[in-house]
Amino acid sequence: MFVDGGRTYVDTSQITFEVPKHSRTESDQQQYVTAFGGVMYELGENNDLSCFLYGMDDYTLSNLTLTNEEESHETLEKIQSGNYILVNESGLNLIKPGDRITLFSNGAAYTFEVLDLIVPDSEDISENCGFTTTGVSFYLPTETFMKCSQNYRIMSYSFNVLPSSLNDVEMAIDEYMNSVGSNYEYQSKAIYQQIFEQQKQMWQSVGVFVSLVIGVIGILNFINTIITDIIARRKEICLLRCVGMTIRQVKKMLVLESLCYTVMTIVVTLFSSITLIPLISNGITKVIGMQ
Repeated sequence: MFVDGGRTYVDTSQITFEVPKHSRTESDQQQYVTAFGGVMYELGENNDLSCFLYGMDDYTLSNLTLTNEEESHETLEKIQSGNYILVNESGLNLIKPGDRITLFSNGAAYTFEVLDLIVPDSEDISENCGFTTTGVSFYLPTETFMKCSQNYRIMSYSFNVLPSSLNDVEMAIDEYMNSVGSNYEYQSKAIYQQIFEQQKQMWQSVGVFVSLVIGVIGILNFINTIITDIIARRKEICLLRCVGMTIRQVKKMLVLESLCYTVMTIVVTLFSSITLIPLISNGITKVIGMQ
């Protein structure tokens, strides 16, 4: 039933880190840095800025999305040495791989080399971690984390089970939480699928409603165009009647013209839909983080 899993720890102390020189800005003999949201933060006496520090077991570390995915296996092996650290700095470009980072915790200082960056806004285990106002979080293997942290707690436990056992495990977790009155929450593949289906239905409903509104507007506009065209062509129709065209032939001509407009509209609409909808939908999915 159980395949593998791992804990994520969080340091509950006030953690700060020394911002690399290449990211500092000096003004009035004071060091500043532009952090998350474009806000300017004044650095401390050690040119430090607040951050979060996490410890992760091998399983959780292996499920982080790194910028250099091709060398992720080598990265996970090197970080076990205790000399390296991973960072998620939300794409601020404050920290680069190879930077020497000093963490300050409870009066002690710990120096590491940044091995790699976590992809900003990646939908992996890191999305369950906290978020600082500065947007910077550091990740260490559990063994190294325990040496640096004096105050910590288990933040989450992530694990895989056999696909055939997924429903049984979820039922067991629900029963346990109901029996002990736990305030803990959990996420699973089934829950993510349910959320996705709800979002899918919502967007489908919005799409159908918008399509109906546009369709009604189009039909009314088409009727208005035909009526306006007939009124504007009264003299032409009278002239055609004078040269021998019957009322039936006039109606047939107007119907054929309307059918031509309809066919042209359908062709243009289908062509636009086939070419534009994939581009628009891909753009929307990137914005809302579904890819």
